[in-house]
Amino acid sequence: MPIQKPYKPSPDEKTLYFDITGMTCNGCAETITSVLARETFVKNVNVNFLTARASVVVTRHIPAETVMKIISEVGFGATKQTKFEPVLISDHNTFYYVVSGMTSERDAAAIEKFLIQHNSEIQSCNVRYSTQAAEIRAFVNASPEKIIAFNEQIIAYIQSAIPDKTIVARELKPVIKESKEVEQTYNN
Repeated sequence: MPIQKPYKPSPDEKTLYFDITGMTCNGCAETITSVLARETFVKNVNVNFLTARASVVVTRHIPAETVMKIISEVGFGATKQTKFEPVLISDHNTFYYVVSGMTSERDAAAIEKFLIQHNSEIQSCNVRYSTQAAEIRAFVNASPEKIIAFNEQIIAYIQSAIPDKTIVARELKPVIKESKEVEQTYNN
C-alpha cells in the first residue's frame, strides 16, 4: 500500500473523530472506509482497526450524526470524540496468566480453543499444563479501561472453559527492575 500524505482539510471542510466499536479485523475497517468514501460529502477517511478509531474529513455543514448513522447502518458503533488522545499500542500486547487446576495438556488445549473461539482480539494463545500458565498476544487498545476489561474477560473465559473442572486464573504482571530486566511476579 502506498504511503499517503496527511490530508489537510480546506476551510470549507472539517475533521470528525470517532471511537469505533464492533470491528473484529482489518476487513471491518476497510468496509467502513469504503462505505464512507462513496459519500460525496466525505473528502478523506482513515479507519484504524488497532486503535478502534476513525477520522473523517467532511464538508463543513455535515453533522457528526450523519457519519455515525452511516457507520451504524453497516453494523458498527461510532462515538464522536472532540480530538484523539495518543494511544499506546503496538501491533499487539502480551498478557500472562497463572492458570491452576489443569490436570493435563488436554485441559490446556481446551482452554486455548475456548479463548480463540470467544475473543476475536486474540492473535495467539499459548496455555501450558506443565507450567500452569498462559501467554496471550492480542490486539487491544491500550487505554487502561480496555486493558482492565480485556483481562477480566480473559480470566472469566479461562475459568469457564472446562465446565466440569475448577480452573482458577490470575493475571501475572511484569515488574520492571532497576536493571531494566523484566521479572514476572504474581498480582497481590
